[in-house]
Amino acid sequence: MAFYTAVLDFHLAWRAETVCAVARDGHSLMLSTADGIAAPAMAWIGVETEQLFARCLDADVPVVQPPRNQEFAYTMRVADPDGNILWLGTSPR
Repeated sequence: MAFYTAVLDFHLAWRAETVCAVARDGHSLMLSTADGIAAPAMAWIGVETEQLFARCLDADVPVVQPPRNQEFAYTMRVADPDGNILWLGTSPR
């Protein structure tokens, strides 16, 4: 959770024993440490601007796929400390 709040500037929306939700810009992610959860995983995060892209690059977050324009979106993939992939996307350029 610290990666999402300290590095990516999400805020803690709520927390229970093995699960929590972090949110930013009206979007939220549910994170879990419960047994039996598939890991690592990948999550798509649709964003309105490229601000989160820049934050990842500035914080030296491991880049899996550099920012690039695709037919459906301008995207970038980064890895969190647990190896989960965050696929960021905004309107195509």
